[in-house]
Amino acid sequence: MSACDTCSSPGACCKDFALNVGLFDKDSWKDDAAKKMVHHKLPFIPLRLAVEGNETAGGPSEIDGRVSIRFSCPLVTPEGLCGDYENRPQLCKDYQPLSDRLCAMYVEPVTEDQL
Repeated sequence: MSACDTCSSPGACCKDFALNVGLFDKDSWKDDAAKKMVHHKLPFIPLRLAVEGNETAGGPSEIDGRVSIRFSCPLVTPEGLCGDYENRPQLCKDYQPLSDRLCAMYVEPVTEDQL
């Protein structure tokens, strides 16, 4: 059984996520990010500027006038499942639940210096 089968918020990780696809100009981020998704044959839609740390407390993260972006996948059904599972992008096929913060059920490992 996969962690996806027991997720308390099915599809959350596909509805609002950050991708490591580079930084975008703060004035044209939405169009540039959409073009990059088309170029890489990914269905993801740019949602908003990503925010460092707590998203409700911080402002958009900027590095030399460039920003990172949060995306959503339009293929996610209301039940939180992939609406085109057989044809999903390789990125989705390769993803391992619980492997990083993208997963709604991910738990940050405790390091020695935190003990």
